[in-house]
Amino acid sequence: MTNGARSRPRLRGHDRASEETKGLIPFIWSADAGDELIEIISFIKYNAGRITAKKVYEKINSEIKKAAKNAAGRRLSPMLLKFGIKNIHQFNISPWAVFYKVENNRMEIITIIDQRRNLEEILYNKMIAGKIV
Repeated sequence: MTNGARSRPRLRGHDRASEETKGLIPFIWSADAGDELIEIISFIKYNAGRITAKKVYEKINSEIKKAAKNAAGRRLSPMLLKFGIKNIHQFNISPWAVFYKVENNRMEIITIIDQRRNLEEILYNKMIAGKIV
């Protein structure tokens, strides 16, 4: 990009049939989760360099594709179950926790949060803001 514009990672689910995507349900990123991913990658790029940021992005994307092969079969989020939310799943890509829901045979990434932070408080604030329902 020119003029110092920041490039944004591609935040689409898979869109072509290939060996890598066989058995995956389509997945999308909510605006909130997309913004969080951009923050994560930008922070890593600034602190550890472009190559490390790219590797982390590829790891996150790869793990989400793996999760999409069995999205409905993954565990429900224990923290959100405490709040009575029974349709949000969770898996970890250390040090991040990925929260998603499955509706209409599609996986929607709702949020991705650094687990070193106060997850319960962050999730509670997102619920109040209507970002997790």
